[in-house]
Amino acid sequence: MKMRRVLAIALCLVLLVALAGCKSRATKATEALIDAIGEVSAESETAVKAAEEALLALEEKERAQVENAQKLTDARDALDVALAEKLIGAIGEVTAESESAIAEAEAAYDALTEEQRSTVSNAGVLEEARAKLEQALEEARLEAARQELVGVWLHRVEAGPMMAQVVQSALSQQEFAGYGLSFSDYLDSYIIGLRFTVNDDGIYVLEADADVMQEENEKMGQAISEYLSDLAVAVLGEEFVKDGLLEELPKSWEDMSGLTNEDDFFQAVFSMSREELGTYYGTVMGSSVANAAVQETGTWKIEDGVLFLDGSAGGSLSYNGTVEYTLENDVMTWTGGTMPLTDPLSFPTAFDRIG
Repeated sequence: MKMRRVLAIALCLVLLVALAGCKSRATKATEALIDAIGEVSAESETAVKAAEEALLALEEKERAQVENAQKLTDARDALDVALAEKLIGAIGEVTAESESAIAEAEAAYDALTEEQRSTVSNAGVLEEARAKLEQALEEARLEAARQELVGVWLHRVEAGPMMAQVVQSALSQQEFAGYGLSFSDYLDSYIIGLRFTVNDDGIYVLEADADVMQEENEKMGQAISEYLSDLAVAVLGEEFVKDGLLEELPKSWEDMSGLTNEDDFFQAVFSMSREELGTYYGTVMGSSVANAAVQETGTWKIEDGVLFLDGSAGGSLSYNGTVEYTLENDVMTWTGGTMPLTDPLSFPTAFDRIG
């Protein structure tokens, strides 16, 4: 009886040894790699991958013999959590340039199971980073929109008919009116240039463009000179005019008006020289032209794609309100808004970038 018991025990030992001997070297090596992982952290990625690759390389029968396979599964779950935490921690101070880092961390977090997400220690940091990023991106978009507006813009207004009417009105009040001459036949175009300077410091200036005004004034002076020369012919007779300019005045006119030369003729009609005349009518054309000539200074800002102008602090126009605008090919077009515009500005108004 005792001998049988001894034999049974011996047989069991033989079977155990035989079963143990059925594991391949690859299986044993895989189990060793899994055990070598130890405590899992973000730095365990190489060890976990090595164990996973070894497990996948086994035959199906061999994989079934790996006794610590669950330990590897748990290690992978813990590693994914650790890697997500590492990516979140690497975000650092959030700026508009943090978008790729946050997106990478979010992708890693979203790939986790609900149970894994519950163990991510810095999940709140990721949520806060996304909120800060949205704010930073909005501020960056706003700044980009601001920088698109910063510069010098020029609006050109055709004021030829208005100028002709103003000059004609002035002439009609003189004793030389009524000779059938129309100044509009001498001035076919007159451009008012409005310069809109948008500074980066939030200050804008709206004023008449001196360069455009000087060029147009010269054209105006020439037109007035030609008009008055023809008027002199009509009034005095062609024999008193040479090459379109007065050469001398009849004694009877000298006695009547005290005119002795062309300058006196201009002084008598307009109380200024021909040179001064061009400048005068180039900068003072009724109230609307006077508005264009003065300087308007105020503050500007952008909110929700709308331009806010506040000129209440200075300038005679006192523009104050909103302007809806579009930007395309260096052309800024004021399409509408609450700001009450005065001549020569109206909606829509286009400004070309010149600086």
